[in-house]
Amino acid sequence: MSTKNLTREEARRRSEIITVERYHVRIDVRGADADGATHFTSSTRVRFSTKEPDTFLDLLDGEIESVIVNDEEVEPEYDGSRIQLHGLHTHRKNLVVVTAKLPYQHTGQGLHRFVDPADGKVYLYTHFEAADSRRMYTVFEQPDLKAHVDFDVLAPQGWRVISNQVHEDTREEEGGILHDFALTPRMSTYLTAIAAGPYVRFEDEWHSRDGSESIPLGILARASLAEYVDHEEIFKITKQGLAFYHDAFGYPYPWGKYDQIFVPEYNLGAMENPGLVTFTENYIHRGPATRSELAGRTNTILHEMAHMWFGDLVTPKWWDDLWLKESFAEYMGAHASVNATEYREAWTNFAVGRKAWAYTADQQSTTHPIVADIVDLEAARQNFDGITYAKGASVLKQLVAHVGVEKFFSAARHYFRELAFSSATLDDLIRHLEKACGRDLSSWVNAWLKTTGPDVLLPELTVRDGVVQELAVVRDSIDVRTGRDVSRPHTLRVGLYSLQGNDLVRTDLIDVTLSSPRTPVREAVGKPAPDLILINDDDLTYAKVRLGATGTKTVLTHLSGLSKPLARALVWSMLWNAVRDAKLKVQDYLDAVALHGPKETEPAILTTVLQQLRMAVENYLPDSARDNARRAEAARAWQGLDESEPGSDLQRIWARHALALSAADHESAGQVRGLLDGNVTDLVVDPELRWQAWTALAALGQASVEDLDAELERDRTKTGVAHHMAAMTACPDDAAKQDAYRRLRTPGELSNEHCLALLDGLRTPLGAETFAGLNSSYFDDLEQIWQEFPIEMAQRLVIGLFPDGDVAEDADHWLAHHPSATGGLTRTVKELRDAASRAETARDYNS
Repeated sequence: MSTKNLTREEARRRSEIITVERYHVRIDVRGADADGATHFTSSTRVRFSTKEPDTFLDLLDGEIESVIVNDEEVEPEYDGSRIQLHGLHTHRKNLVVVTAKLPYQHTGQGLHRFVDPADGKVYLYTHFEAADSRRMYTVFEQPDLKAHVDFDVLAPQGWRVISNQVHEDTREEEGGILHDFALTPRMSTYLTAIAAGPYVRFEDEWHSRDGSESIPLGILARASLAEYVDHEEIFKITKQGLAFYHDAFGYPYPWGKYDQIFVPEYNLGAMENPGLVTFTENYIHRGPATRSELAGRTNTILHEMAHMWFGDLVTPKWWDDLWLKESFAEYMGAHASVNATEYREAWTNFAVGRKAWAYTADQQSTTHPIVADIVDLEAARQNFDGITYAKGASVLKQLVAHVGVEKFFSAARHYFRELAFSSATLDDLIRHLEKACGRDLSSWVNAWLKTTGPDVLLPELTVRDGVVQELAVVRDSIDVRTGRDVSRPHTLRVGLYSLQGNDLVRTDLIDVTLSSPRTPVREAVGKPAPDLILINDDDLTYAKVRLGATGTKTVLTHLSGLSKPLARALVWSMLWNAVRDAKLKVQDYLDAVALHGPKETEPAILTTVLQQLRMAVENYLPDSARDNARRAEAARAWQGLDESEPGSDLQRIWARHALALSAADHESAGQVRGLLDGNVTDLVVDPELRWQAWTALAALGQASVEDLDAELERDRTKTGVAHHMAAMTACPDDAAKQDAYRRLRTPGELSNEHCLALLDGLRTPLGAETFAGLNSSYFDDLEQIWQEFPIEMAQRLVIGLFPDGDVAEDADHWLAHHPSATGGLTRTVKELRDAASRAETARDYNS
């Protein structure tokens, strides 16, 4: 195994002998704004004590200039990832100083360098989770070896430099400006951060209700993007979040200032670096943003803010307990949105969107418990998934229903006070929860956090003369890894609905606790027979719910008659699970969207449902039915656009849907051009919508190179360049597609964002035959791809190049014949194989 891949056992052993006191890190990026800059200089002074004379420090891909151990320069013993240390003082302080040259990154890891095509300005920022601080400085790279960190950054004049803490001093030095930052509290090194460049900054300040506390606030973005930053809205959400968390957690914000920076070519949605939270620039909108987009950004802002306590103040000891920060932040993002902001629909959006991610991940062969078994860093990278985030948050919502919200937050407050600035495990949290609620939670923990797969719940109804004789909830509760019944308890609600005209009206809401395979709902006996039984109404638990034959028939006809958006979100989720499980015909789903989609008023619900419709058409219909479905759904989409309210969020959603479908429908070309020409009443055709239209025309062979180049001249920005690459690749030009495929397979050729752009262009439906020919050696090349590219890029390529069609057997063959392939690659292929197998089953069911 490569020494880049730290194991849990190695980390445990090192934490037993090492105590880190402080890092003093000096980064020299004075040459970063020069054309073609490739490297920077990093000098790290690390003070620590050890119980043993030998250990190692982590540094990736460095050109080491010197290693000084306790004032004596030594010959570096370095293999490209670890610096071996020998003859250290035991039981007293050591000082090691390492100076090295390190490469700027273009894959969103380490110290990322970006050149803005709009104005040629250079920007730097860091991303270190899970173990990439070692790409910028020398470090003991594991979460439980916390330390104080002191950054000095020597940067070009005129640049703004920011870090986790405030500036202590700024002075001229050797042709640049030295930025000296205050010492951090004790923190994990993956949470340290810097950013540097001509960023534009907006400032504000938050004050506690009693005026006793204040926190300086900052929002930063590239100069060419600054005009689009709606900083007043972002500051408003930030202040609402800080007020809520201060009250809820009973522990003051511990990191001094609160900066939020929007950075280019970011791999993630956001990262919780304390005092300097990083966000993808996708959250800055160059045109009108829908309410669901603003709600999504609000959720992310509050998610990252929750990390200031869950994850930053108290950090998981090792990545097994990744859920201790991500599941909690995911839950808190929605909870705080509902309780502190105007976006009170957060749990509705979660139910229709994020939970679909959880259900998908939890039904794959690679599913794992929420409390996972993470043996090394590579496995840790794979577990930032739908289980750790969305399932974990769903289960926390069930826990809150189980123990009560006040007791849950009481436990959190005690947890923070006891463990501030240290590391924690599952046992630490459960100990506080049990004390707060006065109950033994061991069986609950074992059933929910240490098993895999979703329960399946369905109604059993007996009716006589129009009256309920018996209603029961049947629970199938199986750990999919072991096949054992795990008897997950559920605290939930059952809603009974009756048709009143075209409306589905909830007549009863019954609290139920499921603790056995079949639970009678006694309060339903004697009531009029319902037209719909909605198990898990209000969405308190995590389970796949079946509607039953009567319920399915009712909602397919009357779904839009449900007045509560959360109820509609739950029903759409249930229908989608049934489609994926080959228990509901795709055409029934398409017809339901045609009937109820135009009546949907919640942007997040409509956006998700239309995305799932497109997925169903492309993946779950047999080949013989797909072309007709594409044409029919494109026509329905344009009709939905025509019938939507001019200037509304829903109009924008229908426009995006219509353009996405038009890329495979020649009959839509005229309507796409009409949209570009401004023929859709009150629709703001912003740069993103224009590029989507041009990419659709390119895929149809209706856009020339000159057309696309002209659009690039109109929008020579970061996103414009990426969209232009995608559109050029989408053209039915074999030479362009061959060149795109060559660039994808050339290490160091592309940034992650440009990689995704070329993949998008290659994977247009009408280019499937050309893509298949180019990609014929996919399974032969997998290990080479994984070895040649950084892991973030390798994952994008392995996923993005996975072949279409009935290829599950080919994937099985590769897995059987590559038992020694690295764990990350094996897991990725297994998940792709599972998706392919599910699609094959669905196509057979729908044929």
